[in-house]
Amino acid sequence: MKASKKHLKSVASWFKKLSIKQIVIGVIVILLIVLIAERLINQGTFLGYSVRDQQQTETFNMPEEENKSSFACSTASVNKVSDALQAEVVKVGGSYKDVVEPRLVSVCNYTTKQKPARAVTIVIKDLSSDDSASQSLSSTKNKSNVKQLEINDESYFAVDSRQLVTRKGNRVISVTVSEPREVSNIDSQQVTEQIAKLF
Repeated sequence: MKASKKHLKSVASWFKKLSIKQIVIGVIVILLIVLIAERLINQGTFLGYSVRDQQQTETFNMPEEENKSSFACSTASVNKVSDALQAEVVKVGGSYKDVVEPRLVSVCNYTTKQKPARAVTIVIKDLSSDDSASQSLSSTKNKSNVKQLEINDESYFAVDSRQLVTRKGNRVISVTVSEPREVSNIDSQQVTEQIAKLF
């Protein structure tokens, strides 16, 4: 008992010797360690560098219930995107719960299970009017190396970025596919068209 009191007194005297500046620095260091550990565990990054390989990150994919809250993911499901790429895909953590007010915004991301991975990003946006939706396509329409396609009300495929944007009324659908890989060598335009037609 006496030993523990003695120990407490020594700890208390040690704290008294510390200045406020040293205590603040200590707290900041602890917070930084906690933040770095949290990013390492949840995102697989250390000081901005990826330290977890693709197979390990698959365990951190979005939970199944999140699929239900994503219009993009439920419409372009794992099976449908796998079929378009002719390779098995998984949903990755860049997908977010839908924004529904004032208008729908839905995002979904997939990547092939096998390496080197091929990625698909789907973004759905409802705009205030058909005209607003049409105007939002102008940034893609005015790029060089763009093909006009016969999908929905109007559609454009940007060859260099492998992105298809299409309008269906006031809804804009964007599908971007990374370059063909050994695991999936299907033409990017073909993949984006097949996925865009699901909406």
